[in-house]
Order: sequence, then structure tokens, then C-alpha cells
Amino acid sequence: MMQSRLTAALLMLLAAVAIVAWSAPTDDGDGRPPISRGLLADDDVQRIRDEVLRRTNRDRDDEGLGPVEWDDKAAEVADAFCSKALADDSVGHFTTDGLSPLDRWGLAGGMSYVRENACTWGWSGPSAEWTLEKVLGILDGFQDAMLAETPPNDGHRQTILDPHVTHVGAGLAVSKNAMRYAQEFTARYVEFDPQPPTECGRSDAVRLVGQVSDPAAYRVSQIMLYFKERPEPIDAQETRSRMTYGLPERSRMLRPMLPEGSHYLNDGSQGDFHYGNTTGRFACSLPWFEGEGWYAASVALVQADAVQGTRPFLASWVLIRVGDKPEGRSGP
Repeated sequence: MMQSRLTAALLMLLAAVAIVAWSAPTDDGDGRPPISRGLLADDDVQRIRDEVLRRTNRDRDDEGLGPVEWDDKAAEVADAFCSKALADDSVGHFTTDGLSPLDRWGLAGGMSYVRENACTWGWSGPSAEWTLEKVLGILDGFQDAMLAETPPNDGHRQTILDPHVTHVGAGLAVSKNAMRYAQEFTARYVEFDPQPPTECGRSDAVRLVGQVSDPAAYRVSQIMLYFKERPEPIDAQETRSRMTYGLPERSRMLRPMLPEGSHYLNDGSQGDFHYGNTTGRFACSLPWFEGEGWYAASVALVQADAVQGTRPFLASWVLIRVGDKPEGRSGP
């Protein structure tokens, strides 16, 4: 008998019993923690990834949207998330270290913006028969359920069909009787040079310097700087009460400098940072407006020919931990 419940993390619980031999997770030799794959071979994992990308792009094409490309970095982050969630028996988007998808992506060095779908599947029996065909069938079921969502509870569907995402990576981990699966959709529009630091002292001056990849198509509308307190660990039960995630509530908007003699009507200021409409280059000093804590800088874009009032979309997520580094040291 199947029971399904759709929330911000999709839960599909199947009651059944099966017996199968089991193999322990092994280290791939790349320095990353091993991911529990059961009896799935490396070729099987690659087939799964290929199918995730194919199915995603088919679903997007059905809605008149362009395809996304595979993102190895996003897949690595998704695998690590799934592995930890499986080991901790946590459910939803948060891990027991209190980290959200945006936190995990930023700590892993992700610079583009990311959106996550997270799914859980479990058997009531002691072990499951993890064949390639079985896994692909379950993942297809996840995708069907997410795409069947209706407003206002259609967050998974919106993520898959977000017109602004450009890449996707997927992660998978299985135990004898459970699966964790995640999709990480990323939006690659901005490049940073030099790379921003990941941590700094509260008196360190940090400038966000970068380039819009295609300035003929998109321009910077604003840079949002978000703040949150350093996350605290939670237990597995509490992860079940945090089934949604969102942007930090405390933020500051930084706006492009206007020409001499012009000003913004709401506050009379000329703006906060320099931006070249032709070159797509920007350079912005980041104010630590709440003191020590975790900040994320997100470049917001609109189409180059967008009219005033067009809603921008987030194209980066640069996480900087302020106060986690001794005073007087700047840089990565």
C-alpha cells in the first residue's frame, strides 16, 4: 500500500518487504566521503544521472522551456546531502547540522544561485531490491508527483520549470530500506574575479567584483545582501518540522550608481556600486550591517531591455562567514 504526502520535501513511503544481498559504501578515491549506493555499479549511477537530465529536459520542453545542462558541482553537493540525510535519518531540506540548501551550497563553494527538490522513500521491511530499473521507476514516480502539484503548493514543480535555471545536478543515496534523492538546480549567469572570500573578520573590507556573462541579454538590477545567524545543530525529529526553506529575513538592497545629477526617488541617493551596462562589470563593497554572522551576496538580474518595475531573479549565492576568521586577515 502506498502513502504519499507532498510538502516542500517530497515524502513517498512504500510498505513492502524484500530480501537482497548488501554491499557497504566504498570510497571512490577522490577524497570525498563514500556515498551509499547499495548494489548499484558506477555505470548504473551514470545511467541514472543521464536519465534525470533527459527527463528534466523533456518536462521543460513540454512547457516550452529551454534545456538545462548537467552540473557536476551540484551533483556532488546533492550526493553529500543525501548521504548525510540517510545516515542521520533526517527528512526535508535541513540536515542535522542546521544547514539549509543555500548554506550547504555556499559552504561547498557554489557561487551561482541554487534551488533544491528533496525526496525521501522508505520500505517497512529490512531490505530493498535496488536494481537500476527499480531506482529509475521510483525517480520517475517522484518526478510525476512533483509535476502534478498545483498552486499554491507547487514548489517542486516551480523549481523544475524555473525559466531562469541553467544547470541541474542530482544526488542519490540508498540503505537497505530507504532512499534519499535530491535535485539541485543552479542559475549560472555571473562570474566573479577575484573569487570572494569564504570567511573574514568583521572589520575586513570585502568587494564583490564580477561580470555578467552575457551583458547584451541581462543586466544587474541590484545586489541583495542577506544575513543570518550562524546555524545551530538540530536533531532528526526537528528536520521534519522544517519542511520548507527560504531566503534569510534580514537583508539590504544595494543598487547601481545613477549618472551624475540623478537619484533614486525613494531615498534620494545616487546608488551603491558601479556597474557597466555595456561591459556587464560590477564592483560592490559589502557592508556587514548586522555585525558577525553569515552573509550571502546575491546578484539580481533582469533582461537587458526590461522595463522599470520588472521583477529580477537571483543569479548568485556567495556565502561569506563574517567573524569566523581572525581580525586583520582578508581574502580566501
